[in-house]
Amino acid sequence: MGDIPDYRTPSKNPVLSKREAGWSVPARRAPLVSYNALEDDGLWHYFGNPVFQPHLHRMGFLSSNGELRDIDKHRRKWHVMEHELFLAERIDYAKQRDAEVLMDQQIKLRQIARYQQLRDAEVQRVVHAIRDKRRQKHAEARMPKTRSMPALGH
Repeated sequence: MGDIPDYRTPSKNPVLSKREAGWSVPARRAPLVSYNALEDDGLWHYFGNPVFQPHLHRMGFLSSNGELRDIDKHRRKWHVMEHELFLAERIDYAKQRDAEVLMDQQIKLRQIARYQQLRDAEVQRVVHAIRDKRRQKHAEARMPKTRSMPALGH
């Protein structure tokens, strides 16, 4: 059998073995022929069918005026457009997220300011209370202490 690998066991029948030995297959490796359905004359009824045309239009095979469009030629342009849409959606999402973060920060800042006002008011109240106590002590210390003498004779 020569350079062809044995994929099966050789025939045990000598007549068949002799016949197989004379075979010559001149096949060579070659690329497959490419097929383009858009250029197939046998599919005109499919592309011309009004039932399928909305689907073909959605998929990009038909232009807005109903002419067939080669997808491979327009694939790069569509990829760029899809990528731009993706980036626009990402930017919109980032803007929305940034707006939410900003709003949350503003709410927190308002809460912090409110709590700071409450804390300042509490500190002022305590400071005034301490000052009042000190004033009272100081005033009591300044007052002359009068000792009252028990009354005699009554």
